[in-house]
Amino acid sequence: MKNNRLRMISGFILLLCVIGLVVPALAQDGTAWITLADNGIEANYTGVQTEGSRLTITQPGEYVLTGSLSNGQIVVDSEEDGKVKLYFAGVSIHCEDGPAVYIKKCSPRVSIELTENYENVLSDGAVYADPQSKVDAVIFSKSDLTITGKGSLSVKGAYRDGIVSKDDLRFKGGKISVEAVHNGICGKDAVEIYAGDITVHAGNDGIKSTNDDPEWGYIRIEGGTVSITCGDDPLKVVHALSVTNSTVNVKVDASLKK
Repeated sequence: MKNNRLRMISGFILLLCVIGLVVPALAQDGTAWITLADNGIEANYTGVQTEGSRLTITQPGEYVLTGSLSNGQIVVDSEEDGKVKLYFAGVSIHCEDGPAVYIKKCSPRVSIELTENYENVLSDGAVYADPQSKVDAVIFSKSDLTITGKGSLSVKGAYRDGIVSKDDLRFKGGKISVEAVHNGICGKDAVEIYAGDITVHAGNDGIKSTNDDPEWGYIRIEGGTVSITCGDDPLKVVHALSVTNSTVNVKVDASLKK
């Protein structure tokens, strides 16, 4: 019995060491470690609220997320000025009637870091609870959103779009796969890609920016690899499209359009 207990303690210490090596930045004071589970979300921190399978973050800070929800949601709704950073370290979230990740309010921005050596999966259902709200993507942000890191993220949109930001949307790393029945990736003000391996399979447009203000409505790709298969426009802009120091492959298949 004593030997078994020692083995368990040693194994736990080893696990903590491995996590520290994978994401050394997470050792900073003030980081919240949150475990997602259908039978209860472990998140006893100031600025974090739980209601069933919904987790709401209400204060700026860094939050490490692990675990899974078979029908749940992550909401960021912060009234305070300050960044919210979410570390995805093996997250699997399906939300049957809304976004898996809903960034309702945060100033100046939210960032999602895909932790190295971890796979993350987000998906939604085909029918949303409030179709009039125009909240219509697996990841839906009303604030600037940056996705970075060295891990992977799979986004599967059965309702409409894959990843949407109503402000700027930036990609700075990670292996990202987006499947969506309508648009794959949309940043209203701009979509900027600086690094990463991004694959999009969409029924309508692949990547788009929609703001008609002369300073916005652009797509800028300055690094990484982008592969798009879609039913309409692979790269759709209002004002400007620039591609440098990157590899972009596109394929239009009209049979995908719905």
